[in-house]
Amino acid sequence: MFETDRLTVEVWKQPLLPSVDRQQIYAEFSPLLSPTVLNHLPEALQLSDTKDAIENWLKERVEESELLTIRDGDGTLIGLLILAHISEQETLATVHVGYLFSEAAWGMGYATELIAGLITYFRNKRRPVELVGGVETGNTASAKVLEKNGFERNANHSDPDTEMYRKLILPSQ
Repeated sequence: MFETDRLTVEVWKQPLLPSVDRQQIYAEFSPLLSPTVLNHLPEALQLSDTKDAIENWLKERVEESELLTIRDGDGTLIGLLILAHISEQETLATVHVGYLFSEAAWGMGYATELIAGLITYFRNKRRPVELVGGVETGNTASAKVLEKNGFERNANHSDPDTEMYRKLILPSQ
């Protein structure tokens, strides 16, 4: 889908079939879906306690949104980007943005780079796009990532638990 200086972001198309190596899926995705990583995400994005929890989590994300993998320069999976297309009007598309990174990738500027790359990607589209993102109140790191990339807090859509941010992206001329 797009690349930045240090990241490759691609749509995840791994089939969830009985023939898929479950150990490989677990090994690759468990650092991303740990309790610490998922801590600031809504209840709907928490991992269940079932044997197939990771597979089920991935399947649910694919069913409701576009799930993209984030890999570093070595090809290691370090994060996930979730794009939920809320509105597809002719004049303006609205996309809810969510992302998560493994703990090993925290504090390295990847999230800021990811969002900047996503903005550039949408800027190259032929129509305006409104990106929206929710941040759990108190998760200042994620709020700063959005603010650094020009998102503005939307008080009208925020509540005591979640601060909502938005950014309108106009196509490049």
